[in-house]
Amino acid sequence: MKKALFLVFVFVNINVSAEDYGIKVGGVSVTSSNCTNITGDNIKCYKEGENYYAKYDPSTNILTLKNIKIERTGKDNRAIYNTDCKDLTIVFDGKNYLYARNSAPVRLEKSTTIKCRNTTAVTDCQIMGVDEDAIYITNGATLKLDNAALYVRANNSSSIVGKTGKETLKLTNSSLWIYCDNTDTEEYCLYDIRNLYVEASSLKIEAKKIPLTKNLELASMYVGMKYLPAKTSSGYKDVGFSSVFHEFLYTDNSSGPKTVMMCYEPIRVNETNFPDKNFREYILSTAVGADGYIVNKNAYGNSSASTDFIYDETTKITKLNMGGKNASSLSGIENFTSLKELYCSRNRLTTLDLSKNEKLTYVACDSNALTSLTLPANAPLKELHCQNNKLTSLTMPKTTNLKSVDCYGNNIQGNNLTAFVTSLPQSAEGVVNLVNHSNRYEKNTCTAAQVAQAAQKGWTLQHYNNGSWTPTNGCPHMYKLTYLIDGTVYKTLDVEEGKRITPLGTAEDDDYFYAWEDEPTTMPNHDVEVHAVITAIQGLESRVKGEEKGIYYDLQGRKVKNPQKGNIYLRNGKKIVM
Repeated sequence: MKKALFLVFVFVNINVSAEDYGIKVGGVSVTSSNCTNITGDNIKCYKEGENYYAKYDPSTNILTLKNIKIERTGKDNRAIYNTDCKDLTIVFDGKNYLYARNSAPVRLEKSTTIKCRNTTAVTDCQIMGVDEDAIYITNGATLKLDNAALYVRANNSSSIVGKTGKETLKLTNSSLWIYCDNTDTEEYCLYDIRNLYVEASSLKIEAKKIPLTKNLELASMYVGMKYLPAKTSSGYKDVGFSSVFHEFLYTDNSSGPKTVMMCYEPIRVNETNFPDKNFREYILSTAVGADGYIVNKNAYGNSSASTDFIYDETTKITKLNMGGKNASSLSGIENFTSLKELYCSRNRLTTLDLSKNEKLTYVACDSNALTSLTLPANAPLKELHCQNNKLTSLTMPKTTNLKSVDCYGNNIQGNNLTAFVTSLPQSAEGVVNLVNHSNRYEKNTCTAAQVAQAAQKGWTLQHYNNGSWTPTNGCPHMYKLTYLIDGTVYKTLDVEEGKRITPLGTAEDDDYFYAWEDEPTTMPNHDVEVHAVITAIQGLESRVKGEEKGIYYDLQGRKVKNPQKGNIYLRNGKKIVM
């Protein structure tokens, strides 16, 4: 008899609720069930047709909004609300717009960092509050902008507010534009923010009425800030901080909008940005670099930013005189984009890149050890002095201003010399001092064809010979051929490499005649010394011939009693060396 097998299935209904991460986006709570794709009626695309999303990664604590628009109205209807997410990071990717009326569009109960990516202007990421503060920070939390560009605007309310007076705002490598349309004087751009930390960033605050801030203190981390003049319809006026209330002061009493700007400051005068100690100390000695910082161009680094932000301290540096300061590098000079005159002769430079200095009109970098010199392609350069270096090539800017080039004492020849001539701009009276025949280290050469090519462009190639600069018809390598008699120079000739040498022939005076040992038939690629073979003339020879053997005479025919080893004497009418 078979026994029946009964299977009993027990179904247990376990209800596991999703984890709430303490963040709301457009009124939607972010949980473990929706964090990879946060959706809701208020979460829309910034521009129809673009890729957009909102997502949160709990492993990195990063909330990302890409091309998101959130617009809400009514009490407690916020765009972003960090209720309980400690050290949250919000990344705005592309263009994003957060708007709320009667509620702060962004409320932060916990410390939060904002970053931006794929933005081209500060207005790409906007936070707009109407009839309520735009960003509301409480519980002593900190809002940090790190590599962010953000526009915060409030109408009939304050822009960024701290609830307890213990809140902090930090800016690092960021740009923040705060606007307050404050018809009510009790509304401010910054209100009850305990500490403002600003480093390598720009801050613009703007309001219809003054003061712009209330109960704002500058923190000890306040680094390298520079105060800008405020722009009004009547021009620029001074601004600063009150020593009592730490409020922005505005000295202009016009009826126009009130604006204060603090500018971007990314360039520290340190070993990283100016590695050569001597160059660094020189920059620190200037009025611009004395505080250890140099304000760079517009905070946003892009052409679409408002000109109200632009303040460039580098424009004050139009001339640098680094001559004879024993510098081995001018790295950092690329920051001075308004530089017009550079003097850096007599240093230890081996390379010099001036490609970013597009306003240069005068450069003197001679007497270094340069093997590379890069000039800006379109600079209005008038004069260049790069002589006595080790350059093998040289390319000139495309400018009709150029009139004078000193590049002798280098090693520019052959195709590289042709390329140099080709790079010369058209000129009516340009002069290149190319070859210095009196310089023993000169290696520049030129051919008649290269001289003619330069002439077609209005340039004269010159060489230094016999004490003056004169036009050349060609300068191949020249070497010295020196004739010596008993160690004394008799004659020196400059002879072209490979040229056939006409024999000098014998010479004579009252007592001797001279011939030459090892006189070359063609000039080699180095200097040559030729020594004389000295022979007494017949009169002297007959006078000493009858003398007893072993008698020595000096080269003047005088009898020598004790000849010394190594000296030259005459014996039996012939020159000998003891």
